[in-house]
Amino acid sequence: MWRRRFSIALLTGASLFSGGAFATGWTMLGGGPEHLGVAPEEVAPPYSLVWTFKAEPVKRCFASPVVEGGRLFFVSRTVVRCLDVETGAEVWRYQLPAPSWCTPAVTGGKVLVGADDGRLYCFEGKTGRLLWQYVTGGPVRGAPTVAGKIVLFGSGDDRLHAIDVNTGRRLWTFKARDDVAVSPAVREGVVAFSSTDRYIYALDLKAGRMRWRFDAGTTYLFGSPTIGGRAVYVPAGNRLFCLALRTGRLVWRFPAQGPITSAPA
Repeated sequence: MWRRRFSIALLTGASLFSGGAFATGWTMLGGGPEHLGVAPEEVAPPYSLVWTFKAEPVKRCFASPVVEGGRLFFVSRTVVRCLDVETGAEVWRYQLPAPSWCTPAVTGGKVLVGADDGRLYCFEGKTGRLLWQYVTGGPVRGAPTVAGKIVLFGSGDDRLHAIDVNTGRRLWTFKARDDVAVSPAVREGVVAFSSTDRYIYALDLKAGRMRWRFDAGTTYLFGSPTIGGRAVYVPAGNRLFCLALRTGRLVWRFPAQGPITSAPA
C-alpha cells in the first residue's frame, strides 16, 4: 500500500495580495453558492511560488482549500488545518474522529467540515474551537454550501439537510431515494442537487419543498451542479445536462466520452 504526501502550494500573480483574490475570498466549492468557479479579480503574471505546506501522507484527496480573511482552510484526511495565507504558517489544526473527503466552507469566521462519521462540524475560524456539530444518519461527503445564514449539505442517509449556520439547528430536511453525495447549488431561492437515485432535484430554499425533479437516466451522479443565469448544469454519468432552473425543462444535453465526476464552471 502506498501513500502520497499531501501538499498545499501557493502561486501568486501581481494582484493576488494587493486587494485581489484574497480580499474577497474563496469560501466554498466553486467559490460561491452557485458553484460558478470564477473569481471576479484578475490575477496577472508574472507568477511565482510563495510557499508550500506539507501535510501527512494520504492515499487520495478530493477536497480543495477555501480562503477567508487572510486564512486558508483545508482538510487532509482526518486533520482540519488553518494556515496564514501570506506565510503558509499553520495557525491551528483539529483532529477529526473520522476521515473527511469534502471541501470545507467558511462564512462569517466559521469553518464547516463534513466527515464520514455522519457529522457536520463547525469551528471558529480564528482559533479552531469547535462551536457545534450536527449529526446525520450517514457519511457526509458532499461539500457544504452556504446561502445567507443557511448551510445545505447532503448525507449518506439519503437526505439533503438545511441548518442554521450560527446554531447548528435543523431548519428542514428533504428525503431522496438514495445517497446525496454532491454539493448543492443555490440561486434566487432555488436549491439544485442530484442523488444516486437517478434524479436531479430543485427545492425551495426556505421550506425545502420540491419544485421539480428530472430523471437523469443513471445512478452515476457524483458531480456537483452549477447554476448560471436561469439554467442549472448537472453532470450525470457521461452526459452533461442543462435544465431550466425554474421548471426543470431539458434545454440540452452533451455526451462526453466518459463519466463526469467534477462540477462544471
